[in-house]
Amino acid sequence: MGAAGLALLPLALRGLPRGVLAGASSFGVQGAVLLGAALLAGVAIVVLARRRSRATSGAIVVHALLAITGYVMLIAYASLD
Repeated sequence: MGAAGLALLPLALRGLPRGVLAGASSFGVQGAVLLGAALLAGVAIVVLARRRSRATSGAIVVHALLAITGYVMLIAYASLD
């Protein structure tokens, strides 16, 4: 589901940039990059879980931090005029 949402995200980011006056015009792109990194961390979780690695919990933390930060940046970008 995350990969499908990430694939549709460029459609939502089309058009004129928002938040130029507030200095936040790149929040959309930065949020998309963070969500892409979260997707890669999610894949790493699956790979590490199959190997029964102890690093799985660290990958879960990284995945959550990247996803939440990317989501908040996209919400901030969407709320700007």
